[in-house]
Amino acid sequence: MKTTSSGRLTPQQKQIMQLKRISGIKTTTEWLALFENLIPYDKKKRKAFDSWGQQLQYSILLAILGFVATVIFVMQNIDQNLILGVLFVIISMILIAILNQRISNAYLADYFRTVLVPLVLALHEEMPEDAPLGLKADLRHQFNDGHYTAGGLYKWNLLQVSGKLHNGVSFWLNIRIINRYKGHHTHVHKTKSKRRVVMNLQMNYPKKYHKMVHVLRLSHPYKEKYKEKSDKYILKLRHTLKFKNRAFDENRYKDVPLAELMLLIRTGFQALEVGKQMNQR
Repeated sequence: MKTTSSGRLTPQQKQIMQLKRISGIKTTTEWLALFENLIPYDKKKRKAFDSWGQQLQYSILLAILGFVATVIFVMQNIDQNLILGVLFVIISMILIAILNQRISNAYLADYFRTVLVPLVLALHEEMPEDAPLGLKADLRHQFNDGHYTAGGLYKWNLLQVSGKLHNGVSFWLNIRIINRYKGHHTHVHKTKSKRRVVMNLQMNYPKKYHKMVHVLRLSHPYKEKYKEKSDKYILKLRHTLKFKNRAFDENRYKDVPLAELMLLIRTGFQALEVGKQMNQR
């Protein structure tokens, strides 16, 4: 995958910025090349939009304060001015909401830089150079209306990753968010909610390379399932992060800490290491 040193985006990179989605199969080297110009481009665009949005909101605030000052000095027309003022405030709030929506949809979700790219970098060290890595990621902003479903339920299939490691172990990772609101609000920033972030990891250990994999008896907070088939051992780990009465952070996405994700993957690796140690005894 070719990238340009000038910072211009390729057609595929432009498509990612437009659709806010990633879906495909490439090597980790090709994925990192694809992400190369997206990171600085997204940062630059985010900074420009945030700065412009703040200036606009300050301008509207100053205009409202100016109007209030005018009402105080022109008392004889206070009723008419108050009506106009209320209409002005309502129109301003609608404009700010529309602009915030457009601004938030202009750039990629934070987790692209805080979770997805570091994860691919880590897998780059663990996978063969020519091994395919499947990625499916929803990079829309966390307040995007497309995440909402009927009945005040919010579902976000955040990320899906699949591939094969150097030791022949194949893996499948899925992260999704399930959010149930209190009351009848349809937007997450209007109310707090009960939210679950569910991480599912499946690792397949081929018997051709691994004689056995010990069922995990390590201290960890994950739900664990273990199966043995004719050609492989299958280990499934599930980790659920629960957030009660906590709203989304509007400025930065924090519900999938990279440390939690890497610890889940590392636990799957440790199961293999335990198996190796037992085979050597």
